Parts: sequence; structure tokens; C-alpha cells
Amino acid sequence: MKEERQMTFERLGLAAVLADELGEAGIAAPTSVQAGAIPALLAGRDGVIVSPTGTGKTLAYLLPILQRLNGALRETQALVLAPTQELAMQIVREAQRYGEPLGIKTAALIGGAALSRQLERMKAKPALVVGTPGRVREVVSLRKLSLPGVRHFVVDETDRVFSLGGRADVEKLLRQCAKERQTVFVSAT
Repeated sequence: MKEERQMTFERLGLAAVLADELGEAGIAAPTSVQAGAIPALLAGRDGVIVSPTGTGKTLAYLLPILQRLNGALRETQALVLAPTQELAMQIVREAQRYGEPLGIKTAALIGGAALSRQLERMKAKPALVVGTPGRVREVVSLRKLSLPGVRHFVVDETDRVFSLGGRADVEKLLRQCAKERQTVFVSAT
């Protein structure tokens, strides 16, 4: 009888520093959506992640992207769009927690919050920007966010972003990102 080895984040290809941080957060083993997505995203493949709410989709795309970013580069390399301020801030908190040990800076660009403060944070040249489509488009139009260096583009709750009228923003932003990029769409439905 063959002994079945438990799936671990490190076996999926995640760096030990991330696996340790997950352990400290009480997350011992990957969920099935994480086990499916993490290796593919670490390999640089595009993806569509569909899984019910509460199954770990955010970490499924966030961890491999954080691992692939270069904290020493002073440019935005990844952009995550979310339909609501609440979800964007939830993603920012996760990105800060897991990105910090890797030296990855994260900034939030969300509507309904002080634009001046957000623009001030952009001066730090964060590797990862998380925001709502309208605010991200606005900051790009003000030339405070440059997209040609963005090689990782994620739309979380894609169906909601599109149903709230963000499809044109997503398409416009995508066209301004690096031609060679990883694109990931995420949905609960």
C-alpha cells in the first residue's frame, strides 16, 4: 500500500517564506482551487479560476503572482481589479501580508477614497496595484500609473466587474499593459 503524501504549498512550487507565512496564518494545506491554480500561474500561464465563495480563490492567484514579482524593480508589475472597494481592500490586506516578506509593495486605488492620498502612495512605485476599474483608469489618465510594465493582470469577480459596467475599462487597461503578460479572470459563478 502506497503512503499518500499530503499536498503542501511548497510542493505546489511556492517559496518557503510564503508557505511559512501561510502556516502562521493557520493555513496548513492548499484548497483544491489553490492546488489547481498555483502551479499553472507560477508557470506563467493565463487562467480562468471559477470556484465558490470561500474556497481560497484570492490566495490561489495572489500567491503565485507575488512570488513572480521583483520587489527591487521600481515599477508596477501587477494589476488586480475588483468590482468593489471592500473586495479591493480585502485583496490589498492579503497582498500586504504575503508580499511584505518578499519585499513587494502594494497600493490601493479605489473610488470613494481620497485620491490625493492614493496618488501619494503611488510615488513609492508599488510592484502591485489593486483597485476598482474606474479609479485605476482615472489614475492612469493622470499619468500617475504606468501600465507597460504590468506583466500580471487579474480581474477578480470578473462577472461583477463586467455587470457593473467595467468591461470597457478592463479592455482599455489591458491594451496598455505589456504585450507579454499573464491574464487571469476569477469568478465565483
